[in-house]
Amino acid sequence: MHGDSVESLSVEPPRLLLSINESSSSWEQLQKHRCFGVNILRANHRSLADQFAGRGGLYGEDRYRGGRWTTLSSDGAAILEDALAGADCIVEEILSRHGHAIVIGRVRAILLHADGQPLLYWQGAYRQIVHAQSEQQA
Repeated sequence: MHGDSVESLSVEPPRLLLSINESSSSWEQLQKHRCFGVNILRANHRSLADQFAGRGGLYGEDRYRGGRWTTLSSDGAAILEDALAGADCIVEEILSRHGHAIVIGRVRAILLHADGQPLLYWQGAYRQIVHAQSEQQA
């Protein structure tokens, strides 16, 4: 969802806050299905991230090409099988303002894989986390 964002709203009860542009194709699907998936991507998922951002000319269901997808509940959203983490959420409330919607989602299932580096996008480019070597004292 290009230009959209997600963040934690609360741990107990588990809720995520999604901000979505009401002119995006994802908005139409969200209203129809009343659920959404959040995937924390690995560093090797750049091409998939680009597809979902609209780079490469793929839209709608075609954006899912190249990934192995699953659901965590019988009527759940698509979760990337090898994501670092995935959350299946059901829409609890929607607030519409200024062409965007703020969506509160109840987390109903989580997928966790603790190994690997996350895909980071900051200031217009993909980045990596670099751990500084600690200085050795003589």
